[in-house]
Amino acid sequence: MAAAGPTHKTLIKNQTGGIINLSLNLTIPNPFGQCGAISFAGIGRNETVMTGLPSGNWFAYAWADTGKESFKSTGSFFVQPSMFEKMELCVREARVVYEPGC
Repeated sequence: MAAAGPTHKTLIKNQTGGIINLSLNLTIPNPFGQCGAISFAGIGRNETVMTGLPSGNWFAYAWADTGKESFKSTGSFFVQPSMFEKMELCVREARVVYEPGC
Protein backbone atom coordinates (compact mmCIF):
# COMPACT_ATOMS: atom_id res chain seq x y z
CA MET A 1 0.00 0.00 0.00
CA ALA A 2 1.31 3.47 -0.80
CA ALA A 3 2.31 5.77 2.04
CA ALA A 4 -0.12 8.61 1.23
CA GLY A 5 -2.93 10.11 3.24
CA PRO A 6 -3.67 9.89 6.94
CA THR A 7 -4.09 6.62 8.79
CA HIS A 8 -6.44 5.93 11.69
CA LYS A 9 -5.36 4.10 14.82
CA THR A 10 -7.04 0.73 15.00
CA LEU A 11 -6.56 -1.90 17.69
CA ILE A 12 -7.02 -5.44 16.34
CA LYS A 13 -8.34 -7.75 19.08
CA ASN A 14 -8.43 -11.53 18.80
CA GLN A 15 -11.52 -12.57 20.77
CA THR A 16 -11.50 -16.18 19.57
CA GLY A 17 -10.27 -19.38 21.15
CA GLY A 18 -7.39 -19.81 18.72
CA ILE A 19 -4.56 -18.18 16.83
CA ILE A 20 -5.93 -16.14 13.93
CA ASN A 21 -4.75 -15.00 10.54
CA LEU A 22 -6.33 -11.80 9.27
CA SER A 23 -6.49 -10.20 5.85
CA LEU A 24 -7.75 -6.61 5.54
CA ASN A 25 -8.60 -5.52 2.01
CA LEU A 26 -9.18 -1.93 0.92
CA THR A 27 -11.81 -2.73 -1.69
CA ILE A 28 -12.13 0.58 -3.57
CA PRO A 29 -9.28 3.05 -4.12
CA ASN A 30 -9.57 5.86 -1.57
CA PRO A 31 -9.10 9.59 -2.40
CA PHE A 32 -5.30 9.09 -2.15
CA GLY A 33 -5.36 6.27 -4.72
CA GLN A 34 -4.65 3.59 -2.13
CA CYS A 35 -6.04 0.08 -2.47
CA GLY A 36 -4.74 -3.38 -1.67
CA ALA A 37 -4.41 -5.63 1.36
CA ILE A 38 -2.71 -5.82 4.74
CA SER A 39 -2.19 -9.23 6.35
CA PHE A 40 -1.50 -10.28 9.92
CA ALA A 41 -0.50 -13.85 10.77
CA GLY A 42 -0.40 -15.66 14.09
CA ILE A 43 -2.29 -13.27 16.36
CA GLY A 44 -2.68 -15.30 19.55
CA ARG A 45 -5.78 -15.82 21.63
CA ASN A 46 -6.66 -12.61 23.51
CA GLU A 47 -3.74 -10.78 21.86
CA THR A 48 -3.95 -7.32 20.34
CA VAL A 49 -2.09 -5.57 17.53
CA MET A 50 -2.08 -1.80 16.95
CA THR A 51 -2.08 -0.63 13.34
CA GLY A 52 -2.99 2.38 11.26
CA LEU A 53 -5.58 2.02 8.50
CA PRO A 54 -6.05 4.46 5.63
CA SER A 55 -9.56 5.78 5.09
CA GLY A 56 -11.86 3.83 2.82
CA ASN A 57 -14.05 0.74 2.42
CA TRP A 58 -12.52 -2.37 4.01
CA PHE A 59 -13.34 -6.08 3.95
CA ALA A 60 -11.93 -8.26 6.74
CA TYR A 61 -11.40 -12.01 6.44
CA ALA A 62 -10.10 -14.03 9.40
CA TRP A 63 -9.42 -17.74 9.73
CA ALA A 64 -8.05 -20.04 12.41
CA ASP A 65 -7.92 -23.51 13.86
CA THR A 66 -8.79 -23.52 17.56
CA GLY A 67 -7.67 -27.11 18.07
CA LYS A 68 -11.30 -28.25 18.32
CA GLU A 69 -12.50 -26.78 15.05
CA SER A 70 -11.55 -24.35 12.34
CA PHE A 71 -13.52 -21.26 11.46
CA LYS A 72 -13.67 -18.34 9.07
CA SER A 73 -15.25 -14.99 9.85
CA THR A 74 -15.75 -11.84 7.81
CA GLY A 75 -16.91 -8.27 8.13
CA SER A 76 -17.05 -5.03 6.16
CA PHE A 77 -16.45 -1.56 7.54
CA PHE A 78 -15.65 2.01 6.54
CA VAL A 79 -12.81 4.10 7.96
CA GLN A 80 -13.90 7.72 7.83
CA PRO A 81 -11.41 10.34 6.62
CA SER A 82 -11.98 12.56 9.69
CA MET A 83 -12.18 9.86 12.36
CA PHE A 84 -10.50 11.06 15.57
CA GLU A 85 -11.02 8.30 18.10
CA LYS A 86 -9.15 5.01 18.18
CA MET A 87 -11.29 2.23 16.79
CA GLU A 88 -11.19 -1.48 17.54
CA LEU A 89 -11.41 -4.32 15.04
CA CYS A 90 -12.64 -7.32 17.03
CA VAL A 91 -12.27 -10.75 15.48
CA ARG A 92 -14.82 -13.23 16.78
CA GLU A 93 -15.58 -16.73 15.56
CA ALA A 94 -18.94 -15.62 14.14
CA ARG A 95 -17.97 -12.23 12.64
CA VAL A 96 -15.53 -9.33 12.53
CA VAL A 97 -16.75 -5.99 13.97
CA TYR A 98 -15.26 -2.47 13.81
CA GLU A 99 -16.35 -0.03 16.50
CA PRO A 100 -15.01 1.81 19.56
CA GLY A 101 -14.63 -0.48 22.55
CA CYS A 102 -15.92 -3.71 21.03
